[in-house]
Amino acid sequence: MEIQLEDNLSKEDDDFLRARLDEYNARFVGPSESDQFSFTLRNDAGEIIAGVTASCIWQWVHIHVLWVSDSLRGQGMGSQLLKAAEVEAVKRGRKFAVLHTFSFQARPFYERHGYLLSGELKDFPEGHSQFKMYKQLSAHG
Repeated sequence: MEIQLEDNLSKEDDDFLRARLDEYNARFVGPSESDQFSFTLRNDAGEIIAGVTASCIWQWVHIHVLWVSDSLRGQGMGSQLLKAAEVEAVKRGRKFAVLHTFSFQARPFYERHGYLLSGELKDFPEGHSQFKMYKQLSAHG
């Protein structure tokens, strides 16, 4: 028996490892009841020009990606997508949101939407920081 490096673990093996960790965690906090969702905006050609992806676990929604094409930035689309994700999370019974953003990205945007800083990784990537932010969600928007 020896530890092996695997650069491209199969989805099946990745799912196996995740399932074992979920089983272990469930002993302490119950089942994760995880799910995922996204909202997209597409142009007439069907190409995504803005979107948000998220996954839910326990009482939390994790906003993974919020992206708006350059041509739409500054027009409120990011705010609309973030709000849609938060509303959907509440519909799914989630009470909190968490996300990561970089110092060259959107920390002030998220702060304007009520997100609070909970941590900073300096020099991630070098010369920048990654911020972990969270928000308590409201059933009333």
